[in-house]
Amino acid sequence: MEGLRLRRKRVGMEGLKLRQGTWWFQKPNGTWMRYKPGKDPGKDQWVPTSKLPPPPPRCEDVATQRRPSVEDFSNADLELLKSVVDQHRFVTNMFWQQANFFTVIQSALLSVVAALFIKKGADHPMTFLLLSILGMGLAVFWGLIALNRVRIIDEWNKRVEHLDEEVDRHRVYKSVKRAIEGDEKKWYKPPIWYIPPTHMTRFLPWLLALAWIVPLIWSIGALN
Repeated sequence: MEGLRLRRKRVGMEGLKLRQGTWWFQKPNGTWMRYKPGKDPGKDQWVPTSKLPPPPPRCEDVATQRRPSVEDFSNADLELLKSVVDQHRFVTNMFWQQANFFTVIQSALLSVVAALFIKKGADHPMTFLLLSILGMGLAVFWGLIALNRVRIIDEWNKRVEHLDEEVDRHRVYKSVKRAIEGDEKKWYKPPIWYIPPTHMTRFLPWLLALAWIVPLIWSIGALN
C-alpha cells in the first residue's frame, strides 16, 4: 500500500475506487486501470483492463454492516422492558391462580366439616380428625408457596421500576406507584392503610391453618 500511495501522488490520479478489495481508476481516455501489487516491495503496478470494476455494494448490504445507533439501543431497552413486564405479569397471575385454587379446596373442606358436624354431630370424630389434618396441611403448604411467590413478585417489581426509570422519560410506572403508596419523604402517605393485595393475601392461608385447630382439638377430645 505504500507503493500505491507513492504512485497516486506521482501520477496525480483522482477518483480511486475500492471494489471487493481491489483499487480501480479510470484514465481520461476512458481506459480502466486495476492495481496489482508486486511480489517484491516497489514492484506494484497499474494494469490496464477491459473489465469494468464491480458495482458498489447495495444500500441494504451497507445498512446491515453499520454500527448500532442510539435508536437501536433504545429499541433494545424497550424490548427488554416489555419482556420484564410480561414476566412480572406472569408471576403475579400465577400467585392469584394458586390463591384461587387453594381457596376453592379450603372452602370445600370447610363445607364438608360443617355439614358433617350439623348432621351427625360427634358420631365420626375420626373423620373430623382426618379432615382437620388435611385442611391444616394444605393451608400450611399454601402459606409457604404464597410467601415465596410474593418474594418473586417483589423482585420482578424492582426490575420493572429500574427499567422504567431508564427507558420511559415520563416515569409512568414509578409515578403511579408513588401516587398509590405515597412519597416516603413526607410524614404521611395518602392512602394511610395501603398494603399491596399480594402482601395481604399471603396471610390468608395462615389464618385458615389457625382455624383448623378448632376442629382438630375437638376431634382429638372426642376420641379420648
